[in-house]
Amino acid sequence: MVNNRVLEDIHYTEGQWNSSALFNDKQIPTDSPLYVITKEGFVISRRLPIHGFLDVSDIRFSSSFTIPQTITTPINEQWRLYSRAIIHNKQVLGSVVVGYHQPEMASLQEIDYQLRLVAEQLLSKVTLDNQSVSLNPFDERSIPSRIAFEIVTTGNRSLVSSGSLPNYIDRSYVGDLLTTKLLTVQDSETNEPFLVAVSPVISDTGEAVGTVVSAVSLRQFHGEVWNQLFFSVIAGGLFAGALLLGVVFLLRGSKQGGVRVEVKTTLLQENEDKMQQIEFDKEVSQVVFYGKILKIPYASNQYQVCKVLFSNPKKRWEYDEILDKMLGEDSFGQVKVSWRKVYDAVRAVNRKSQQTLGIEIIDVDAKTFKVVVPTLGDSN
Repeated sequence: MVNNRVLEDIHYTEGQWNSSALFNDKQIPTDSPLYVITKEGFVISRRLPIHGFLDVSDIRFSSSFTIPQTITTPINEQWRLYSRAIIHNKQVLGSVVVGYHQPEMASLQEIDYQLRLVAEQLLSKVTLDNQSVSLNPFDERSIPSRIAFEIVTTGNRSLVSSGSLPNYIDRSYVGDLLTTKLLTVQDSETNEPFLVAVSPVISDTGEAVGTVVSAVSLRQFHGEVWNQLFFSVIAGGLFAGALLLGVVFLLRGSKQGGVRVEVKTTLLQENEDKMQQIEFDKEVSQVVFYGKILKIPYASNQYQVCKVLFSNPKKRWEYDEILDKMLGEDSFGQVKVSWRKVYDAVRAVNRKSQQTLGIEIIDVDAKTFKVVVPTLGDSN
């Protein structure tokens, strides 16, 4: 169960959160909704949220950084945050908040300059109509990879978010989720049904201090049942057809004095080797494996991580080596983003590869990363 695994990774002892194992646990599925929220409403993790269910952000927090500030979150991460109000006819309709993870004091002036530029860029994409806020399409790759962002309306609706920017939800949402339970939830936009499992996070003193919420799609479950039934019928028909052809072939062979079948083992091995290949084409930004293609957003963190890892796929890379390759010596202020920036990119690549290729293509182990060397069976 996903919840049990998360509860093994996250701890609250003597008033302090320790969530480092959570962000480095490759055994937690990355293709289904997962929330980890403190009882105060701080969002430790929120992945693939269900529309209309725990997907809000507190506008009071998001709009409180009109002057750039450095804060320390409840999980002891430092962020430099800056926010701009969305105003129409002298009425505040929302907020744009941008952030930089683990800022260095020597680079604050340059960081603040970058935060202001990104906030202004995001404001230019906002459309105001009938006192409502909407967002025009834009290429998220135009935002520097080191900067996370979110746009929140006064109704606490999160229009768009990127990265692991600190945020809160109203603690009233969490109050009913501090006990173990199962419930069903429907996505408000897609109408997709989910089965949701809720487990409390218990402190060393026995107090419920947070909640872990995971979900699985019931639509997917139903679809898999029907798919398995369909393919079982097809497979049975193909097997029967192959058996019939084999009998006919043997009978014909016996009439002709026997038939000798010679297997080209060398050719088969060559074909198998080709099917086991996995490579990253950095020119078109895609991973190719067994004839399947996984598109990677060009110039994104995911692209940069793949570019580094596939430059020597047999090597196990330390996260600081990857950051050096991604940023180079000429990055402004030589500011290093945290290992979590790399991990977030790796997690995104693995989620997409699991959906598209059927495997996670990057192995994560104690803040080290390596391209998975797949076997022929992994492509099925």
